[in-house]
Amino acid sequence: MRFFPTSALTRASPLARNNRISASQLSTTNVTLKLRSRISGADGFFSPENVYAGPSTRRCLLCVGHFNKVPQQCFNGLFMPSAPGAIHFEDNNNIGVLEIPAVTVRYSSSLSGNSNQKIISLAESGELSQAEAILDSLEASASSENNKDLLPDIDSYTALMNSYLKRQINILTENQWSDGENEASVDRKTSSILTLAGKVHDLLIQMEDLSGVSDHYPPMSASGIIRSGPRHAGLRPTSHHYDTAIMAFANASKGITSTRTINAPYIAQRWLQRMETLAFDPHSGVTPTVDSYYHVMEAFAASGSSHKLCQASFLTQSIFDKLKHNTNLHPTAREYRLLMRTWCSSSSKDAAYKATGIWMAMKNSFESGVEEMEPTLDDGKMILEAWANAVNKQSARRSQNVLSAMQKLFTSKKSDVKPDLDCYRYVLIAMSQSKIPDVGDNIPSLFKSMDDDQIFPDTKSFDAALKTLKNCSIHPKATDPMHYSKMTESMLEQMEKMVDRSSVSIIKPSAVSYTHVIQALGVMNTKKAAVKADALLTKMEVEYAKGDELMKPTRDSYVGTIHAYANSDSPFSYRNANEVLQRMIIQYLGGNELSRPDVCS
Repeated sequence: MRFFPTSALTRASPLARNNRISASQLSTTNVTLKLRSRISGADGFFSPENVYAGPSTRRCLLCVGHFNKVPQQCFNGLFMPSAPGAIHFEDNNNIGVLEIPAVTVRYSSSLSGNSNQKIISLAESGELSQAEAILDSLEASASSENNKDLLPDIDSYTALMNSYLKRQINILTENQWSDGENEASVDRKTSSILTLAGKVHDLLIQMEDLSGVSDHYPPMSASGIIRSGPRHAGLRPTSHHYDTAIMAFANASKGITSTRTINAPYIAQRWLQRMETLAFDPHSGVTPTVDSYYHVMEAFAASGSSHKLCQASFLTQSIFDKLKHNTNLHPTAREYRLLMRTWCSSSSKDAAYKATGIWMAMKNSFESGVEEMEPTLDDGKMILEAWANAVNKQSARRSQNVLSAMQKLFTSKKSDVKPDLDCYRYVLIAMSQSKIPDVGDNIPSLFKSMDDDQIFPDTKSFDAALKTLKNCSIHPKATDPMHYSKMTESMLEQMEKMVDRSSVSIIKPSAVSYTHVIQALGVMNTKKAAVKADALLTKMEVEYAKGDELMKPTRDSYVGTIHAYANSDSPFSYRNANEVLQRMIIQYLGGNELSRPDVCS
């Protein structure tokens, strides 16, 4: 792009015509250079606040638009003294001539201060590219002239870093960021968030280099090269700058994670380690805060889909442990909950155990007088759900202990948190997966506790209880299998009675419910028990024929009934069992894939 003066050079002031303009002659007084673009024909003004002076050249950002408004168009280039009364602007080999105003002007060091204000203003208004260009120009001028006073001030760096972080947050909170978003859009947003984190990272490295921090500590740049040039102690990063970098990479770990974001938590961790190192120097003014540790934990916790889930939880735990060992800081409920949540979503076999330990630590701290550590209802549910999903022979006992602790906190008036239906359901599910032969003994007390608290069990709660009692009845080490079989029958009767009584929860026996009872009846070894099992199977067949998909008989339904007849003392048990088998075959041929006969049947 070429620029030419709106008036002839001969109309410039005599002083301008007769003298070459040197750096020492530039000032900010009464400077307005009018210019016109040959391409667009638009008038523009050149303000001295855009000039960055050197001994023989002035690097600048040329802004088309009025100098006291947001520039419309910007070009990086060099202003060099040329013929008397003129200055040449060079930008990518395009040369334009600017008219020197009637008032002779002289360079002033206040130009840099004006530029810093411009950087801050542009950064805060979201014009990041223009702010970056001015900052880069200031750095280049300071380097070429080896003059630290020409460097941007620390507020300029701070404003840019804060704006990068703000833009990251805006991207993360956009409504369009969803699971249904197309891959290209997700990739574009992920790239933007990573780029912004990289810019914060680079600015912080620049600050360390320019302030001399990198001269005394290992450089943080990937190349390990420390930039040369003037040093300015006033640009030494503060804790805020390091925390901003950590938050930027924590943000990069959020949203839609991918292999591109896998290193983000580790970069956040490196900046935390830098803060810990600098904290040993009492003159650095840098010390990690609880927030510093929290955001690194957050980065690792959010990386669960790009790391192995168990690895993410162990890494989060390691940062938490460092925080606990810091003699000047103490983790808050926020850090405890984040770690607990991370363990609860982990695939580690010890995940529920680790999470319970954190919950118990919060409970003990609360009981000792730390109010903010009071475990919430959601905390308790999270732990109980973890035990319900755990593959651990102690799941039933551990979950009951947690539920009991929650009940004691409530009944002792120390907490207003009262276990709800979800809590009991998770405990019952954990018990239903237990292989302990007498775990069903606690079922009646759990249901009584729910009844006392006016909590109405739902279908899943009843089904879990039925499964637990059935497992106890058929367990090879069961001391009294018939007792558990009768308890299973009684539980089904209780479930059927509550179908129409509860308006709070939905209760409806299904094929799952009846099949558990059928299997439990098989241990009774009597014709009466076999007939009961057959009656339940028949009810399932009738309801399914009417269109109730939830009552669709399964292979286990038929096999359980066949075994009940086979184990009975009836002289016609074989014939009865064969009749059930024929019904099973007819059911399968009629389209019920779940009733497919096999060797067991």
